[in-house]
Amino acid sequence: MKQRMNDIIRIFRQKAKNIKGLKVDEYIAFYGSNPPPEDIFKLLDDNQAYGFKILDGVAFKAIKKKTKTEIGETFQFAGSYYVSVPLEQRNLTLLDLVGAGLDPHENYHNMNPEKILQDREQEIRFDKKARVFQNSSNEEKAKTIFDFIEKNEGNPTFQEEIAIAKKFLRNLGPEYVR
Repeated sequence: MKQRMNDIIRIFRQKAKNIKGLKVDEYIAFYGSNPPPEDIFKLLDDNQAYGFKILDGVAFKAIKKKTKTEIGETFQFAGSYYVSVPLEQRNLTLLDLVGAGLDPHENYHNMNPEKILQDREQEIRFDKKARVFQNSSNEEKAKTIFDFIEKNEGNPTFQEEIAIAKKFLRNLGPEYVR
């Protein structure tokens, strides 16, 4: 039991390390023709005032490899100064998870009970409407689809749905195509 508890403590510590949010690159690379300021962290606030532009990581790594310099060192190559400004480690926030599609509030176990009830009732209503539509005659289906097309034809957000509806009408038969 003690051995398993030691294992679980080790796992929790590792998970805690993994929760610390690091950006993909631990630095932001800048380049410019002017010499960099004494305090390179000023580039994070307003790099254009110092005549520097942000450089993508792949290009910076390639140039750094050619010049054989370490990260954090300012160097010159082909008439430009290259600076890598290190970023601070920070904890992950809820916004980081939401942006990654991992919102804990969307998890069934973390949802508000009222939200779960609303979602379930909406699913039931949709299933009933889908069953009624499937069990209706081709004429009724065509009428429902025509009504949908007429109502939403001018709305660009329903462009894809209208195309699918027209395709469904063609599949019903040539007498339903307008």
